[in-house]
Amino acid sequence: MDEATDEMMDPAKLFTIYETGYNYKYLGESVDAGVPVYNIDLTPQKPAGDIQKIKIMIDKQKMLIHGANMNGKDGNVYNIVVSQCKTDGVFKDADFVFDPKKYKGIEVIDMR
Repeated sequence: MDEATDEMMDPAKLFTIYETGYNYKYLGESVDAGVPVYNIDLTPQKPAGDIQKIKIMIDKQKMLIHGANMNGKDGNVYNIVVSQCKTDGVFKDADFVFDPKKYKGIEVIDMR
């Protein structure tokens, strides 16, 4: 992702999008690809962005996101399907540390 790309197209944002900037409405229950889901509509509080509406589907049994449909103001519809979401991983602290010695010819710019 680069800075020019709309942050809404970042799949990682799907997990936290509801936290700020959107009004949400519970639509009810349905079945998506054989999975019972709760449906929630998100509409932007400010109409300035590229997205008109987002429908998020939450897996009823797992209470995890199942997918989303994003309607763009340009008429495009973007569908995101979460095929796997692992929540029981065990990770070492070293898994989250960048080691520049492993990558030759790079330049590290620390902007702290």
